[in-house]
Amino acid sequence: MRRWIISALLLSLCASALAQDYGATNFKIERWDEDYSYLKDSPRTDFFDPAKYIPLNQSGDTYLSFGGQARYRYDYFNNTGFGSGVQDENGFHLFRLLAHVDAHFGQNFRVFVQMNSGLLADRSGGPRPGDADDIDFQQAFADLRVPFKDDASLTFRAGRQELIYGAQRLISPNDWGNVRRTFDGAKASLSLPNDTLDVFWTRPVEISKPHLNSNVENTAFAGIYNVAALPRLIPSGDTKVDLYALGLNQSRTAEMAHGAGIYTFGSRFHTTPAPWDVDIEADWQTGRANGRYLNAYAFAAEGGYTFPCTTVTPRAALGFDLASGSADGTNRFHQLFPPQYLYLGHMYVLGRENIIDVHPEFSIGFPHDVTLYAAEHIFWRQNTGDAAYNLNGGVVRAPNGSTAAYIGNEFDISVTWQIQRNLFWYAGYAHFFAGTFINETGPHQDMDFAYTAITFTF
Repeated sequence: MRRWIISALLLSLCASALAQDYGATNFKIERWDEDYSYLKDSPRTDFFDPAKYIPLNQSGDTYLSFGGQARYRYDYFNNTGFGSGVQDENGFHLFRLLAHVDAHFGQNFRVFVQMNSGLLADRSGGPRPGDADDIDFQQAFADLRVPFKDDASLTFRAGRQELIYGAQRLISPNDWGNVRRTFDGAKASLSLPNDTLDVFWTRPVEISKPHLNSNVENTAFAGIYNVAALPRLIPSGDTKVDLYALGLNQSRTAEMAHGAGIYTFGSRFHTTPAPWDVDIEADWQTGRANGRYLNAYAFAAEGGYTFPCTTVTPRAALGFDLASGSADGTNRFHQLFPPQYLYLGHMYVLGRENIIDVHPEFSIGFPHDVTLYAAEHIFWRQNTGDAAYNLNGGVVRAPNGSTAAYIGNEFDISVTWQIQRNLFWYAGYAHFFAGTFINETGPHQDMDFAYTAITFTF
């Protein structure tokens, strides 16, 4: 059965290269970032346009905008936990529904409410964190905008809200997950020409499947995040520099004897002067965690080149990720709120703690919005006295006396197809080759991951 499932998915990868579509989408990860006020003076060209702009007054600046998403995904893992976990020979099914209303009351005040439902079926071992939530408020916030002259404004936001910053390495809504990550709190955003400054204070929201979700009372996450555009530095590069300071504070509890105060200071440089693209991010952490003072760091870089072609769009890139570790935790980087799938391999076995990852990758964009992607990730432990960790900070494999740095390597291949504006499909396969460290410390079967999904958005 397992061989037939993987073979079918690989065949679908090849067949999809011949598929066709009707145009690319303009939907965003954060639906509150979409603006449909242009429909006031524009003809309706899309079937869903009448739901995207419903005027409530004569001037048209008070209006409702509705939207939603339905996603089905099938996941299959072979040799979970390198053969040590609960095995699922038939895979499992993930269903996600999102629906929102964006209510604008004039140009400077709006309320955004988004509901979610995440369902799981047929997974041996039950749901993982973030797999299931019957129905709940994903976001529910109000914005008050104070305009200034010269295209400047200050916006205050309060309520339940998703956070997304930079390349999402540290702060992500985690769209791959069946139930996206969200927070309760407040944010102020100052928008100036060529500069945006955010200040926020929040508490992460914890999934409570039988009840309405609430935030984690003993945990506070706050930060200052500034993005400065440098239009004259590199012509046509859309060059920007991010500077940020983040604080994660967890008060002392029965489970956490010492509490924690982790402070992250970082910067990111990103530019896209065609045909090149460059993204570099560096972080330093200090504070106190697990009763010890913290001095940790992380560094990530990716550079790519898009080849000039007329019919297809090939891109080659090389990436590097590093995050410090130490046996006593004093130099172990805390990855905060990272995404699945985007970095460190599509199988998301490892997280950004005590890790070194070198990953060459190649993608090719075909006509009709079909993209084929392939990458190879090579993983080492940054500190051979420390464990290998997952995206939740849990131990994937303890050192168990091994001094080997090489964890293994992962091969990823995936295909995406924007079938038409509202319909998006993807599929992929990943294989993790167990390395010396895994072989020396416990079960060491190679792992497989195959998946396919279809998403409808309006």
